[in-house]
Amino acid sequence: MNDNDFTNFEENGAEKHEQESEDLIKGRPRRKKRRPWAFPLGVFMLILSLIGLITIISSLVGFIREKTDGSEEIAYYNSYLTWIVANDPDSFDDISKANKTQLLDISILTLLYDELNTRQYELIEEGLAVPAKDVQEYFQKLFGTELEIEHKTVSGLGYTFSYDPNNDMYYIPLTGVTPPFTPRVVKVDKTRETVVITVGYIGTDKLSVLPDGSVSGAQPDKYMKITLRKSGGEYRVYSIQAANPLETGS
Repeated sequence: MNDNDFTNFEENGAEKHEQESEDLIKGRPRRKKRRPWAFPLGVFMLILSLIGLITIISSLVGFIREKTDGSEEIAYYNSYLTWIVANDPDSFDDISKANKTQLLDISILTLLYDELNTRQYELIEEGLAVPAKDVQEYFQKLFGTELEIEHKTVSGLGYTFSYDPNNDMYYIPLTGVTPPFTPRVVKVDKTRETVVITVGYIGTDKLSVLPDGSVSGAQPDKYMKITLRKSGGEYRVYSIQAANPLETGS
């Protein structure tokens, strides 16, 4: 911390103390103590908890590029499907039949993965405070508006994302996430209105990054077809179905 940062820290602390004293004098209830200075530390801890998985995913994307003539499209869909495949949701023939709780979980994890480098969210005693409206934005970005989101506490993969209906907030614990699968896209079929992605689900317990940065070879445990359908000018997940091994082309 340099001298300017230290001075700003002291000035902010003094202003906060002055405001709290004024609130008490006027009889207003004292607000819950927050620690905005702790957020960078919280993000650092969150990054550390995910770094192993991200390293494997990044290396795997590099491996896939080599095996698919450097296809940027394949790399894009591998990134896009990261947390969908990681959560291994139940299959469904159309989005109206999907498990909403699983989709909510995927939306929160996708948001966190995208927002690691921001200072937008505050770290409080309950965890990282994420507004429900932001979760809803990601839900609709991934799955469209046909299926209405149901805000609630969700658990999975060794964590719990607690929902506070009074403040319309999710509280995210700083804990490690070890999903069972990571994606390997093997085929993409496009029409004007749909994109059908055939993707292998590779068990993360089978993957390891070698000293040269490459990924050890691992065969998918299963293959799924994930269909994106155009909605509102953008493609959203419409169905997740089992793929016939003969259709994988691998």
